[in-house]
Amino acid sequence: MDDEIPTGLELIGKALEQDTSRGDHFSMFRIICSSILRISIGAMFLTSLFFIVIQEDTVIGVFFDVLALEFVESIDDVIFELCRRGFFSRRLKLAANQEHAINCSSGSSSRGIRKWSKRIIRFVYFSTIVVMCVGLSYI
Repeated sequence: MDDEIPTGLELIGKALEQDTSRGDHFSMFRIICSSILRISIGAMFLTSLFFIVIQEDTVIGVFFDVLALEFVESIDDVIFELCRRGFFSRRLKLAANQEHAINCSSGSSSRGIRKWSKRIIRFVYFSTIVVMCVGLSYI
């Protein structure tokens, strides 16, 4: 629940600096689309969490609502583990058990991309904190 946004941003950064000279070149479009979906899941989780906190009257109500929200958000991890163990099909088992790694280049352009991605990640964190604080202050 708390690592969807940073993981998505990290994958986008690694996709931008991947080493294209090797044979393990992953589709930039697929990596960025899946990372954007991951980031949007994290943002929806934080938004739902924000609304739960401001609407609930009791602490136990907040606890149960967050517990239900965490369960719904972790369904994709459960489905992935079931695929990994072969509960759905052999093809999905093979796909889930493949190890993939993005090889990053070590050139000077890679350092620039790395600096850029760190700045973007910091900006996203800072803007999320500002939006949450402004929302709670307004309420």
